[in-house]
Amino acid sequence: MSTESLILKVDSTDVNRGAKSLDDLAAAGGKAEKSTNALTSATATLANVAKAAAGMFGLYKLAQYAQEATMLAARFETMGIVMKVAGNNAGYLSSQMEAYSKALQKNGISMLQSRDALTQLATAQIDLAKASEIGRAAQDLAVVAGINSSDAMARMIRGIKSGEVEILKTMGLNVSFADSYKKLAGQLGVNENALTNQQKTLARTNAVLLEKLCWDL
Repeated sequence: MSTESLILKVDSTDVNRGAKSLDDLAAAGGKAEKSTNALTSATATLANVAKAAAGMFGLYKLAQYAQEATMLAARFETMGIVMKVAGNNAGYLSSQMEAYSKALQKNGISMLQSRDALTQLATAQIDLAKASEIGRAAQDLAVVAGINSSDAMARMIRGIKSGEVEILKTMGLNVSFADSYKKLAGQLGVNENALTNQQKTLARTNAVLLEKLCWDL
């Protein structure tokens, strides 16, 4: 019986190459693990930084809000003093000015704008008894102009004081101040040129309120 020998020849070079490949793979795996750990650590750090930044931003906004609220309160108080001085110069008591201001606020006029509006009316020598009428008219005009009541009232007062009809037309009020002067002059039995600035202001006020009244008829 013949014996056949199987001889397996293993090249030591191939063994060395295989071992080196395994070492390289292990090293690569170690590097990948380190990279993954580093990335995880960096992500956690960024998350903490983001949380800290959010907290700082919240504190900043809170401080900003407090500062704005303080400034707004100071402005409101200042406007109150100015309003009362203007009212006193026009012959109104401080208590009356406060009452007019609260009445305007009930018509949707802001606290600041109510005081500013009364100051403007008083300095223009417009009867403050008409302030509430102007405030109520401003509520309706605001809808037409697409603005708030405070802005509508500010525009109305500006138009009345300056005599600029274009300001009022943007809110749907088509008035003729020239006609209002003639009408008032006729009622007073005087020439139109004899009207005082205060009388002309009164004529413009009446014209604006009359035009708004026509809307409701």
